Amino acid sequence: MRRDTKCASDKAQIGTLLDAYTAAIRAKDANATVGLYARDVVAYDLAPPLAIKPSRCAARITSSSGSTPGKGPYGPHRRK
Repeated sequence: MRRDTKCASDKAQIGTLLDAYTAAIRAKDANATVGLYARDVVAYDLAPPLAIKPSRCAARITSSSGSTPGKGPYGPHRRK
């Protein structure tokens, strides 16, 4: 596979993953969000505890999802 073809394929896969992640966050679906993580993920948050083990990721996302999707300093993800 040529390098530019591989790069285009990688970008498409990343875009698909980001779209699924964005949809899960907007739906406030913690299980779908965490389902996109790698099995051995270690998430980091600004609020203590900083490192969150995989088994606690869904609970942490659910407990801190009081914000409105797409609001905040960075806004929603937009694919180019």
